[in-house]
Amino acid sequence: MDILFEQLVQHTVQQIRQLAPQLDERAARRLLEAHLDPAHFAMPIHDLAVEKRLIAWSQGDEELPRATEFLRFEETRTIRGIARVMARTHTNRQGVADVTRAARWRVQSPRVVGVFELAQDDDALQRWTEYTPMLEAFLELANRNSAPTTDAAARFEPKAIRNLEALARLTPEQAQKLGARDVPGCDGPGWARVVLGLYTGLRYLDERFGFDATKVWSALEAARHATEVDALAKDARRQVTEFGTALSHSFFADLGCASFVKADVHVTDVVGAALKLDGKPAPQLCIDFVRQMAEETGRTPRAIDKLMYFACSGKLYLAGLAPAKAVAVAAKARLLTHLRQRDSQVMRPSAPSEMLSLGDLALLTPDFQEE
Repeated sequence: MDILFEQLVQHTVQQIRQLAPQLDERAARRLLEAHLDPAHFAMPIHDLAVEKRLIAWSQGDEELPRATEFLRFEETRTIRGIARVMARTHTNRQGVADVTRAARWRVQSPRVVGVFELAQDDDALQRWTEYTPMLEAFLELANRNSAPTTDAAARFEPKAIRNLEALARLTPEQAQKLGARDVPGCDGPGWARVVLGLYTGLRYLDERFGFDATKVWSALEAARHATEVDALAKDARRQVTEFGTALSHSFFADLGCASFVKADVHVTDVVGAALKLDGKPAPQLCIDFVRQMAEETGRTPRAIDKLMYFACSGKLYLAGLAPAKAVAVAAKARLLTHLRQRDSQVMRPSAPSEMLSLGDLALLTPDFQEE
């Protein structure tokens, strides 16, 4: 596992130096370490000035805490920050391009995060656990930003407004039960995925944790073992529309919890290549592999997950570095071919222990009620 870890690091460092030729290997490694530090795992708030400062930091001699001072992240120890991450999680997936269109940072689309400006305090935000107030907020944001002169990333086209109006016609019961593709009058699932995902996500935060950030973090910090981590993710999947294994783990990971792993396409591809599998590995196998690799290399599972993402995508998001798509695809193909051709064998992780029953979640979330 140590060899695999260093190969992923070397591949990522090479990509960094191609994207930013002014950086030597030392600076590139410092930049990568900044991305792998647990203090930087929460969803970032992107800013061009911050990206430039991080590049400059990597070329100097300041210690990592100095970078932590100027990097910006969602305030995930607050319920507003957790709710914002919930909303942004639903944009960090396929099938929502019409929602995030023209945004420089897709997971920071002003069409989504802008709606939080219409909830002035936590009480107003909690009212969105009722369906109508949340849809009214989205429609108000859309109407404010429908003029042709509005910035393209924030502008709501007529199609988007029609989709929101179709969503507004749902009853609260329908909004909890319908899939994104099943909403009458919606032209495509993108807006339904975001709106229904946020609505059911806020209800989940209210029903399971009393809309209390302290209780969310108490449950996360109590989840010390893989079975407990997986049980929290599984419960979220049962409650939140369009949450699969990858997104449920991603949500908690993007709050800054280092125990969760997003088994996205890049993680899946690295694990498949490392294990020399013919087909794609199941998400749980990927999660178990990442956990084993983290234990053997002295890293957190989230750090290994992120390293696989950086190596395969070439994107170093805190620094605003991203290769052209064709370049990234070619580099990833070379990496995966190299991993498959390695002589050294990577051990397949042992079968995970039995997952906690939902009833056992009472140990982690005091307000849990098994349905």
